[in-house]
Amino acid sequence: LNRKVVLEIKNLSLNNEFKNISFSLHKGEVLGLSGVIGSGIEQLTRVLFGFLKPTTGEIYINGQLIELNSPKDAVKNGIGYLPKDRRSEGLIQFMSLSNNLTLTNLNNIKKYGIISREKEINLTNKWINKLSIKANNVDLICNYLSGGNQQKVVLAKWMHAGVSIMIMDHPTRGIDVGAKKEVYGVIRDLTNRGISIILVSDTIEETIGLSNNIIVMKDGELTQIVNSNKGKKPLQTEIIKYMV
Repeated sequence: LNRKVVLEIKNLSLNNEFKNISFSLHKGEVLGLSGVIGSGIEQLTRVLFGFLKPTTGEIYINGQLIELNSPKDAVKNGIGYLPKDRRSEGLIQFMSLSNNLTLTNLNNIKKYGIISREKEINLTNKWINKLSIKANNVDLICNYLSGGNQQKVVLAKWMHAGVSIMIMDHPTRGIDVGAKKEVYGVIRDLTNRGISIILVSDTIEETIGLSNNIIVMKDGELTQIVNSNKGKKPLQTEIIKYMV
């Protein structure tokens, strides 16, 4: 696959967490990150969304060197983040589905400079249908949605913001099997639209199943990049041997 590089990391380090990490993410690719706790992958995703500032190294988006001093910078550069803890980081629980969804890009629902309720409702319904979010109306408070549906609202929120890169931190944690399948479907849908995904998953099996390439980290270092394209899926043992 000769796909465009959308994100390139060169010799990225963060204090004692990880060092000299380099890799490329291509358009429409799912890049899995795999490693045991303490491998540095959690910190790496936080650096890539601007929560933490790297000690050394460079981050390029579409060939442009960028600085990520905050999550705001990441969003401005087209990076979205699906957090592990949806309840505290992904959604404003006491706000409605439509408010959560449109918050990331209010310009899209403005008419004559003010927020158009009609536009907000139409847009929210569009995403409810597109991602099959189970909610009887757009004003449902997010707290009342199931885990899987909350996850989809967070996804819809970023899609609405027009991100081109999604960092997904354990996207299927705490949701049932049916909702997992739907999230997998959404991931495929996103990559078909040319959105690139950096995935940290709950299981090695899920990482292998969803990824095109897998970066394996151990003790803060990148130990291997494993091809996981369709028809070339590695065995779990192949991943584990670089993790431990």
